[in-house]
Amino acid sequence: MGAFFVPGRPISIMPKKRHYIYPSIPFKLPHGGRLSLGWVSYLLCGLLICSVFFGCKPNPKPGKAGQGRSAVSPIILLQPFTDIDATTMRFLQRHLADSFGLEVRLLPPQPLPANSWYAARKRYWADTILQHLKQLAPPNGFVLGVTGSDISTRHARYANWGVMGLGFLPGPAAVVSNYRLQRFGLTDAQLRYRLLKVALHELGHNFGLPHCPVQSCLMVDADGKDKLDQEHGFCVGCRALLPRRTAKN
Repeated sequence: MGAFFVPGRPISIMPKKRHYIYPSIPFKLPHGGRLSLGWVSYLLCGLLICSVFFGCKPNPKPGKAGQGRSAVSPIILLQPFTDIDATTMRFLQRHLADSFGLEVRLLPPQPLPANSWYAARKRYWADTILQHLKQLAPPNGFVLGVTGSDISTRHARYANWGVMGLGFLPGPAAVVSNYRLQRFGLTDAQLRYRLLKVALHELGHNFGLPHCPVQSCLMVDADGKDKLDQEHGFCVGCRALLPRRTAKN
């Protein structure tokens, strides 16, 4: 008969008449030998220790396209500038979290970057603001700047084109403004909902969504017009491309 060795003591396959050290019920082996319950206990303990130290852990599933900048659910940072009210920021925080299903954190207010001021048109360069916001973005998330001032960017036909918002496509930062959203007769609540639509649109660009041909979709191209009243949410196609756990609306 052979024996299996562990450091210090053998686990032996013993003949039928062998007296066992442990008063236990012996197990019969196919070839006629027996293995005591005491040795079985040693064997099981050894296997348990090996499984703890050498056991294989399953590899995490690879991320898929459309799941944001990381396999971990991203977060959204809201950066208010000093010309926007706190009530509007709390409104955006609550509704963006509900719409995307992601954590939304509110940062302390700060002034608009001084180098973004364009004196000739008395407004701020959105592109320069984006570069500033980009530095604030966390490794696994996005940052949205919110202002009440007029912002602009360069356009194919215009050197300085006023906009409601601007965001990287895709990328870590976006900025929105309520300056061009105001209309005569609008209540504060209505103005906030219009700003929310612009914020959803620009964050959609950050997530990788291009402009959408569906006219009721939040990702429709404004093309210099105010189409907010016809937008009712992300269309089915755009919702499917948003990061995991997002887009209830």
